[in-house]
Order: sequence, then structure tokens, then C-alpha cells
Amino acid sequence: MADQIAAKPTVYKRVTFHSRLEARWAVLLDYNPLVDAWAFEPLTLRYEQAGWDYTPDFAVKLGTISYHYLEIKPVIPTDDYIKLLALFSHYLPQGVDRLYLAYGSIYAKKAPPLICPMGIDIQTEAQVKKASIPLEDLYRNSLEALRTAQAYRFDLPERRPPFRTGGTTGPQDHLREYIKKEKAKSRQQAKERDKKKEGRPSDAADDKSNHGLM
Repeated sequence: MADQIAAKPTVYKRVTFHSRLEARWAVLLDYNPLVDAWAFEPLTLRYEQAGWDYTPDFAVKLGTISYHYLEIKPVIPTDDYIKLLALFSHYLPQGVDRLYLAYGSIYAKKAPPLICPMGIDIQTEAQVKKASIPLEDLYRNSLEALRTAQAYRFDLPERRPPFRTGGTTGPQDHLREYIKKEKAKSRQQAKERDKKKEGRPSDAADDKSNHGLM
């Protein structure tokens, strides 16, 4: 979900971000050596009971920790939006341990962006502020990466972080594989919904029937 304030589509690493803010966050993640892998808008999650879709801004992997989702905003969103994020945070897919809301100006040197670990109990702006933590608490050694993101020139040839040598790394491959599996799961769920609407037996029911015959 892109920020809606002065959004300017920006290309970084052959990815078109909806806003310059999102692109600078990509640089920040890319230049933090503790971030193993990240992906922009990795997949869309369908919340069937509520009838909502949600596409997180980033999926991020830190070392041996499982993945987390990162939602980027220039300011704290409205209470209604916060409640939606709280709901989404309660129904994360397997392998994703947390949804974080990052807000604030990436240019403010004396007040870097803050991070709020979202939960079903975070429902208002006041609760977001109370639960927020400094950027460094989640992304260690991020201040140098933050300075790089602040100064990065998107109109110049792209630079590779010095510690990311060679081609695609294992963790990035692992992140892609995770995203691939989640997308396949989403497609299967959509297929099951369509079958249910048409009154046809689901694949699970077909499997049970086949097992009975054997």
C-alpha cells in the first residue's frame, strides 16, 4: 500500500515503487548488512470472511529470524486504517512472524522513522505511538544505511552495496521460494472458492473420495 502524500513512482533495482518514500526504504533495507533479503509487494493476501485483500509493502528476512511484513507510511494513518492493519496482523500466513508499521520522514536526521509492531490490540493513533520503537531496535546497524537512503540519487546508475557481492544470494532465493509457495496457496484458495460457488466438490473432497476407492 503506497503512501498517498506527493507519491512519485520511482525505479530501484528494476522495481517500480509507487512512491519515492518506498524506494528509499528499499535502499535502506538493501544497504543494511543484517537484512538477508527483501521483496516489494510480495503477494496479496485474501481475507475471505472480511472480504478484504491486503498487499504488504515489503517482506523482509533478518538472519535466522522468520520473515516479517513491513508497511510504509509517511505519517501515522487514520484509526480506521490502523484497525485494518491490526486485523491483518492477526491473520498472518505461516512463516511470517509480525507485521510492522513504519512511519515518519526518512529525511529527518534527528527523528528517524519509528516502527510499530502491529497487533490486534493496536487500534488507535495513541496506541501506535505508545507501542512504537526506534528504527535501530528492529534493524540494527541501520543508521549508515539510513544516511545512504537519504542521499541516494535515483537518476544516477545504480550502486551495489559493497557487502552484496556476486549474484542472487541463498536467502533471497529462499524468500522467492516462500513467496512462490504463498502465491500458489492463494491461487489454490481462490480455486476452492470458485468450486464452492459452483457447487463442485473441492480438491480436498476429491482426495478423500480417491482414497476411499483405493
